[in-house]
Amino acid sequence: MGWKVITRRQLRIIGTAAVASVMAIAVAAPVGADVQGESATTTVSDSDSSSDDPVVMGPEVSRAVVNLSRISTSYVNYAETIGTCHVISAGVTCQISQSSTSTRTVQLALGASRGFVTGKIGISSATSVSVQISCTSPPMQPGQVFRARPYGERYRYKIWRYQYGSSTTSGWLYTFNPYQNAFSCGVS
Repeated sequence: MGWKVITRRQLRIIGTAAVASVMAIAVAAPVGADVQGESATTTVSDSDSSSDDPVVMGPEVSRAVVNLSRISTSYVNYAETIGTCHVISAGVTCQISQSSTSTRTVQLALGASRGFVTGKIGISSATSVSVQISCTSPPMQPGQVFRARPYGERYRYKIWRYQYGSSTTSGWLYTFNPYQNAFSCGVS
């Protein structure tokens, strides 16, 4: 499926570039998948261009982001700290006021690129987002830490790949897309 068989004579007449640009990818993609593919390249010399032997052309690899959903629009990324402050006396507050960056995390699988996944989600592929932090803690105890963490949206999806007649689907993957100048502060 997804392969087009033509003769070498037909290939010579229409040219390999034209074939690659107009061939549709007809693979067994999951319903609703937006499939991206790469056409196989076939070299034909002048000596064999009149042959009626078949030439197989088609996608080497097709990928899709499937089962995509935005699972949170108010997600705090506790795995990343973008600002901290501490107190040495009981009952004192502290303030975080600084510029920082939040990391946009994109999980990948099955050879999909960061740009491919972020493009399908509809977000920037840049690795970081600027954040201007300004928050004040409640009264704290010595040993406690007041932390600022990135705040944004979280996506869940799978990567589907079709290659050489067989398809594979990854497990669940996640992307965190931080909002610009958004953060969450709390004592830990």
